[in-house]
Amino acid sequence: MKTILSILVGVALGAVLAFGGLWLWIPGAAMVETVSPHDFATTQQRLRDAAAAAGWKIPMEHDLQATMQKNGHEVRPVVVFEMCQPDHASRVLAQSDERVASAMMPCRVSVYVKEDGKTYLARLNSPLLARPMGGLVREVMDLAFVENEAIIAKAIAP
Repeated sequence: MKTILSILVGVALGAVLAFGGLWLWIPGAAMVETVSPHDFATTQQRLRDAAAAAGWKIPMEHDLQATMQKNGHEVRPVVVFEMCQPDHASRVLAQSDERVASAMMPCRVSVYVKEDGKTYLARLNSPLLARPMGGLVREVMDLAFVENEAIIAKAIAP
């Protein structure tokens, strides 16, 4: 009886520690952040240019600093780019059962300045987030992420 109780306590403790570790790890793993060697304006323009050269579209840019100013708040510069590769998006959107993934579309890349004065780019770790969905969504999000990373690498190249 004592052995069974010890095993059950061990299993319960192991589960708590595993879930606790995931709880702490996932927020950091869900986002990817990269520092740019360029200033804010240059990083934005290089991102636009790299996206266009790769065949990606930027249907919308959200200037969150301007939006916050309109609402009486001062924040450092931050612009969120909605980036779309129509061929990838259409593969997901054409399937009724996969359309739920549209909540993760288009891919967003945020360009912002932190207190240290450096410019950063951030985006979702879409392969991690799409992994549980599997199938076509995972395939497309993995591909889009790889291409998005190549665009970012070109944008921040010296």
